[in-house]
Amino acid sequence: MRIAREVQDPLRLAITLIWAYATTGGKFIGRAPRAELEEAVELSRRLGNLWGIYHALNGLGDLFRELGEYREARVRYEEALRGFRELKDRWMTAWTLEGIGRASFLDGDSVKAQGYFKESTTLFDLLGDEANVVFLLRRLAMAVRSQGRHSRAATLLGAFKALQEAIISPAGGSQIEYSPALSAAFAEYRADYAKEWTQGQTMTLEQAVRYALEDSNE
Repeated sequence: MRIAREVQDPLRLAITLIWAYATTGGKFIGRAPRAELEEAVELSRRLGNLWGIYHALNGLGDLFRELGEYREARVRYEEALRGFRELKDRWMTAWTLEGIGRASFLDGDSVKAQGYFKESTTLFDLLGDEANVVFLLRRLAMAVRSQGRHSRAATLLGAFKALQEAIISPAGGSQIEYSPALSAAFAEYRADYAKEWTQGQTMTLEQAVRYALEDSNE
């Protein structure tokens, strides 16, 4: 980044800012890097670099989401989403849908969040990205749980847990640290929704995706 500034290379600087601050899922240490991401957007607009514009905007969406500024997050996500659709970048479209779904969920709209998560799951599935399909099962399960539909949420979480461990290996899966909310959901569903949990645990990835996507949100 220092070298890009010294040689006055705006394209290299924009790309460096994006990789440094727009690929962290909104996580940061110390000061929030809003200025750096806004600089990346501005540089990319000036250069006509569409890839840079939409990636930096997606990064800003992630950042505002982590800061709890959900309206600001949605504005950035929505522009990024339109752009990635126009570029036919399905992988980044899927990630932007996940981001705006997460912002909606944290802002209290689990039904809208579920819709975004389902579309993201569909795209990752079409791309053959099994790891991210499994990750989205977790997002979908927690959205459904927030709606009070515990039988379906238990099945989805059971599928998520089993498939995640299968994909990264049983030994690795047992060492994953989960959030308190997710750990509480696991414990509750194993105890109180054992039938549904077990149903999810026996699903193949294809079956779990079909089950998740056929839900009408009712």
